[in-house]
Amino acid sequence: TASIDVFNTSGPGGGSQDYWLEVTNDAGCSSREYITLVFEGPTFLYEFSNYIQIKVYPNPFGNDLNIELDIIEKGQYIIEVFDCIGFPIIQEQRHLIPGKQKMKLDMNQIYPGVYILSVKSDGGQIGAKKIVKSNN
Repeated sequence: TASIDVFNTSGPGGGSQDYWLEVTNDAGCSSREYITLVFEGPTFLYEFSNYIQIKVYPNPFGNDLNIELDIIEKGQYIIEVFDCIGFPIIQEQRHLIPGKQKMKLDMNQIYPGVYILSVKSDGGQIGAKKIVKSNN
C-alpha cells in the first residue's frame, strides 16, 4: 500500500486531467490503470447566504486577537483557530446573541505564523479569516 499525491494543474477555474499508473512487480508483470480527475473551481465563503462577517485586529497580532462578529441569530458558536495544515490549535464555544459581538482571544500560547480563524454556529452559519501572529 502506498499513496500518490495528485495536484490540480488545470488552473483556478478547474478542469479535467487524465492520469495513468503502471505497477510492475519483481517478476516483470505489470498492470496499468487510467483515471480522469475532474477539478472544480473554488467556492468562496462569502458566496454563501449564511456567511458570518468577521473583523479581526490587529492583524498581524501579538498576544491578543480582537474579534468582531456581526451575528444574525442567537445560538451556540464555535470559534476555532487552525494551523497551516488544518490542525485545531484553539477551540472555544460561546453563546452569542444577535448584533455586533466583540471578544478577545488569548493567543500567547501559539507560535508566530499564519492561521485560520473559523466561526461556526449551530444554525449553519460559517465564517473564516486568515490571521497572522507576529514575532513580537
